[in-house]
Amino acid sequence: MLDKTLKAVKGGILQTLWFEQIESPFDVNLTLYQLGRDYLAVLAGGEAHLGAVSFEGSLRVPPPHKEGPLAQNLEKELAKLLDSKVAVIAGIHFDGLTPQEVLTVVQLANQLIERLKKDLLSR
Repeated sequence: MLDKTLKAVKGGILQTLWFEQIESPFDVNLTLYQLGRDYLAVLAGGEAHLGAVSFEGSLRVPPPHKEGPLAQNLEKELAKLLDSKVAVIAGIHFDGLTPQEVLTVVQLANQLIERLKKDLLSR
C-alpha cells in the first residue's frame, strides 16, 4: 500500500518522520526512519534511553523499565501497516511520576502512535 511513497532511494534513508506531543512538563516524541525496506521507530521522552526493544515479535526490557508494552504494540502495528520488518526502541523517563502522570505520558505516546499511523495511511 505504501510502496509508491516509501521506496528506498540511492544512498539509504528516504524518509524520516518525526512527531512530538507535549503536555507540560512532559515531552514525548516518535521518529520513524526508513532503512531500505525496513524501518526503525524510536519512541522517547524526558531522559531518553534504551528502555525496551521490540523486533519481529521479540521483546527485550531490562529491569526496571516498563516501556515494553508500548514498544511491542508499536512494532506490531507498524509491521502490519508497512508490510515490512520494523524495530522499535522505546525509552521514556521522567523522575518521580505519580500514577496519574504515568497515564498522561502513556496517553501522549499513544497519541503519537495514532498520528504516525494516520500520516502513513494518508500517503
